[in-house]
Amino acid sequence: MVFIYKMCNFDTGKWKKWIKLVLNNQKSPKSINQRIKNFFNLLIYTYMKSIIKGMTLLLAGASFVACSKDVAFDENAQKEAQIEQQIAQYEANFVKRFGSIAATQDWGFGDEAKGIILTRGESFEGSGRPVDCGFEVPNSITEHQNGNWANGAASQFANKGYTELDALYANYWVQHVNKPEKGGKADWIEAWDSSVTPGKWIRIAGFADGKNQNQLYFQTSSKTHGTTLMKNMGGAPCNDKDTYGAAAVGKYFRMKDNSGYHYDYKFLNYVKDGNTYLLVGFPTRKNNGASAGWWVVLIEEATQKLDVVEEGRIMCEDLGDADDFDFNDVVFDAKRFNNGTIEVTLIAAGGELPITVAGKDVHSLIGTMVNTGSNEGTTYTFTTTGSSIKNIPVVVYPEGTGVDAVKYELNAEIGKAPQKICTPRGSHYSEEKVRIDRAYSDFTTWVQNDNPAVYLWTENTNLTDLDLSTK
Repeated sequence: MVFIYKMCNFDTGKWKKWIKLVLNNQKSPKSINQRIKNFFNLLIYTYMKSIIKGMTLLLAGASFVACSKDVAFDENAQKEAQIEQQIAQYEANFVKRFGSIAATQDWGFGDEAKGIILTRGESFEGSGRPVDCGFEVPNSITEHQNGNWANGAASQFANKGYTELDALYANYWVQHVNKPEKGGKADWIEAWDSSVTPGKWIRIAGFADGKNQNQLYFQTSSKTHGTTLMKNMGGAPCNDKDTYGAAAVGKYFRMKDNSGYHYDYKFLNYVKDGNTYLLVGFPTRKNNGASAGWWVVLIEEATQKLDVVEEGRIMCEDLGDADDFDFNDVVFDAKRFNNGTIEVTLIAAGGELPITVAGKDVHSLIGTMVNTGSNEGTTYTFTTTGSSIKNIPVVVYPEGTGVDAVKYELNAEIGKAPQKICTPRGSHYSEEKVRIDRAYSDFTTWVQNDNPAVYLWTENTNLTDLDLSTK
């Protein structure tokens, strides 16, 4: 009744007076009955009228909301259609510019990325030092090649300050320190691999000819100046007297010259600047048999890091311009380890549209229009997780950044126009507004034939940039 009363909006005084009049009129029962009946009829009528009015307003509101949602839906659908149209235009322009795409073209995200190819730029120091190969890399060999270091090491061997080893490392780096005198005969050095049965000698690449493909090898300044990782070597010396003779038993290394193999190397602990280095010296000879001094190499244990199972430098087009193709709107390095962790380093941002890499806002972290040949910015490294560097989400926000933002993710589908490509980590990328086929003349051939391999592209260094350089 209270609800009905409020809905009918009666005046309180009149309502009470009228009820009292109805109840006190006992002389006319018929009149009382009629009045009571009329009273309840009025209540019901007023209540139903209010309900109908409320329902009308409710339906009107619902209709308004529905219309609003329809308008919002139509706007979003229109924007998504525009994006699809823009992507289609981009793909058409790509094919028009670079020709038909090879059906097998995976845009560098296939075997190349999984092969840990380290061939360009920052993956090396100077003329070819590796930065990442799954092992901690020793100090720069230029330190070991300076005159005082090399001469001091060679003099120690001349003084016969030798040492003995109970066992060698299973994984170790071999670095050149001092080469023989002019006229010294030394073809190459071999190391014993005890990890297999029977054991075998393996030529250490980079120490004379550099042709050994069985080990991870990085050449530096010349054929006799090398840095080589000897991996999974077992750590035990030669024990095969029947095959290699008594002289080979108990030996980890041997040197080859024009007279055959020699096992008369010596170990030496060389103390320099408070550090102790393990050196191996091979006595060399001239054709007349005279001494040509010591060929000295440095042996350092290779400390294994998390295995890098996939890596690359990923260059992206944000589709803000459907005929740009400089692939520098965002550039980042990615390394995926065997535990599923991915290390990402944001390198450059040549686009202006808001963009995220693995959820990180690129422009807020390194800036906008930076590191592509004009504005110098910083880099930013973070970690994420994933099953492939190809699947690191790169998302562009052409309008808005909230829940209802218009966005699209960049893809690299096999055989279709790419919105991102994967190159070797350390590769140079195009400067702003420089098409990638101008920066790399082999790009068009690669698109059409899936070769030459990415790391063999011919680079126009006047049109490319790397990290923080400001050409």
